[in-house]
Amino acid sequence: MGGIRHIPEIASRLRAARHAGLIRAVVPSVDEDEASTVTGIEIFGAAQLADVLAWMDGDGAALTHIQHVDDRDRHGDSGNTGKDPR
Repeated sequence: MGGIRHIPEIASRLRAARHAGLIRAVVPSVDEDEASTVTGIEIFGAAQLADVLAWMDGDGAALTHIQHVDDRDRHGDSGNTGKDPR
């Protein structure tokens, strides 16, 4: 119970989120491979909703860190405004 299901076309959805100014996203673990192809946005993978809640409560190890974004990615031509979704 609490599993996070596959999201179709996750890469295009992440690019749209990046373009909208988001800097961070959590994706279903089953979509980690496709999500890792998107740059300019920090991406975490989660198998269970409880993992996301634990991460939001400060447990950095609760999620899989898939994609790291450095300052060049955030302020380059990625269309990212630096808005934090949390």
